[in-house]
Amino acid sequence: MIQKRQLFLLEYSERWQAAVSRVLKGDTEPVKEIVEDHESGKHAMASLRSRCIDGSTLLHVAAYFGEDTCVERLLKLSVDTDVLDYKGATPLQRCKDAKTMQILLKYGADVNWKDNDGNTALHMMCYGEPGESMMDCIQLLLTHKASIRKSNKKGLLPIHCAAMQGRQDVLQLLIESDPKERELINENMTKRDTPSLPFLALMNGHLESAKWLISNMFHFTTGEDVELLFDMVCSKDRNDSKMHIVNFLIRHGLNVNNCDKNGNSPLHLAVLYIENYDIVKLLLSYKAEVNAVNKDLNTPLFTAIKSSNFHGAKLLMDYGANLDYQDREGLTAFDHIKNIDDWIASGIFSDDINELLRAYDLRESIQLVRQVADRIKIMKQHKGNG
Repeated sequence: MIQKRQLFLLEYSERWQAAVSRVLKGDTEPVKEIVEDHESGKHAMASLRSRCIDGSTLLHVAAYFGEDTCVERLLKLSVDTDVLDYKGATPLQRCKDAKTMQILLKYGADVNWKDNDGNTALHMMCYGEPGESMMDCIQLLLTHKASIRKSNKKGLLPIHCAAMQGRQDVLQLLIESDPKERELINENMTKRDTPSLPFLALMNGHLESAKWLISNMFHFTTGEDVELLFDMVCSKDRNDSKMHIVNFLIRHGLNVNNCDKNGNSPLHLAVLYIENYDIVKLLLSYKAEVNAVNKDLNTPLFTAIKSSNFHGAKLLMDYGANLDYQDREGLTAFDHIKNIDDWIASGIFSDDINELLRAYDLRESIQLVRQVADRIKIMKQHKGNG
């Protein structure tokens, strides 16, 4: 008897493991089979509210994959429309198509329910997923009185989620759905530490959406444009989007000589990486101070040389970097070059600069010889005194 029960439990466990594995790979057939077996009594579940598939109930899974027939069958089996998954989300919040969403709403789904992170279904649809519009879902939610003014635990409204994804069509839909939306959003920005819509769009590389927002009277809060500029120049990634964003910020009046808490200008930080060559050139073309001094009394040329950024250093020199400037230790930028032969071998510097580099190399060699000679002299003196 015990052995028979053990075999049953083993078979049951294996069947569920196989079903879960298939579902996680996108195969929804097991879900349909489980529902059919429950209805027929062949393999009835103890509770259809069970989070049996990776923390989700059968209703959540069916809603996510758009299995509308399965969704309706589960609802007719008296599964709670707003049953929660492991993140406190309802099946409505897991939907990705309007047809399934319509069924859940027909059965009384709470359109404004917040999950554990404070997100409503509208937050999730506005954020969306790659390659999926979800405009029909958003329109359906708005028709059923979904609130556009509920914020999540990060203080973000659904429209913020749309801005983060650069979803201009969604932004326009939300604004048009409530004539007071623009006014309320801008007022919200001044009262809280919530980022502005243009800031969120640009931080995520969506320049066109940011332009559209600004043209529709959404603005940066104080200091956000500066923060964006520093974020762009501190990034090692090389892409056209970053370049266009920096150009956009500067053309809209941002001072290229703003400094961070350490006195570094954007130019100091941009020359840290060779990948920022085009941005360095852009900053210089907009009159960035080539000889700006930070709190360590270093100019951008010092930063470029310490980072072995040959091309950045060359560009700074072309724009008039002071080669004679000395830091607090009395050293010039060239004194910080670790291997002058490498700089000369790069082949990008003029003959005059190469001669200057050789002079520094010779000076260092002479200083090294003198140091060795002085040390030998001291050792001999000690030996003689002994």
